[in-house]
Amino acid sequence: MFKCVLIDDDAATRTLLAALIKKELPELEIQEVFSDAESALSKIYALKTDIIFLDIEMPGMSGMDFLKELSDEHPEIIIVTGHENYAINALKMSVVDYLLKPLNKEDLKAAFNRCKERLNSKKELERYKALVHNMKTEKSQNHKLGLTQQDAVIFVEVKDIIRCEASSNYTIVVVNGARKVMVTKTLRQFEEILEPYGFIRVHRSHLVNPEHVIKLNKSDGVQIEMSDGVLVDVASNQKNFFLERFLKL
Repeated sequence: MFKCVLIDDDAATRTLLAALIKKELPELEIQEVFSDAESALSKIYALKTDIIFLDIEMPGMSGMDFLKELSDEHPEIIIVTGHENYAINALKMSVVDYLLKPLNKEDLKAAFNRCKERLNSKKELERYKALVHNMKTEKSQNHKLGLTQQDAVIFVEVKDIIRCEASSNYTIVVVNGARKVMVTKTLRQFEEILEPYGFIRVHRSHLVNPEHVIKLNKSDGVQIEMSDGVLVDVASNQKNFFLERFLKL
């Protein structure tokens, strides 16, 4: 079950949106409804809500001003507005989606599904972080990481991971012996988990374990050879960062 709050100064919109949510989204619980942004801002973190439905044009604090006051770790935001140009501007501020007035159930469902995907991804990442943290604390040199597949979880020692390669919304994890494990996690998620253990994001498609780098070529750009024999390009915008990090090892 997910939780949400509504922030809109228009009573008719609040009533219609609440009715649509109750009828069309049984997974979503309305915690509270606000008629102004100031009141919502003072309570939003205490509520620990998942999604905020936010109007843009409101007297006093506008929806855009409300967004600027939020911390980096804020609930998912769905803008509710009658002006598409406001919605497009809001999308630049980490807003998931927008609903144009008059509201309709199909747009509402689509916006909620996008939020749900992001929320589920965040929860999964937190579980992985907790797992790795616990293993690191208990056995810092030989802790294991669970690689989740469709029908199994494969446990590998982090020190045996050679590299991680992006493959759309999946990641190919290459471990000693050139064994490849396809995991339903993004490379960004693996970066969050493995960066504390020295792994370096050298390219948008590659995260590498410096312990498995066996050769560094600098003749034409930067390219590294990994212990599985694969050559990995270092992105130009990562070149200086990589060299600085790697040469300190």
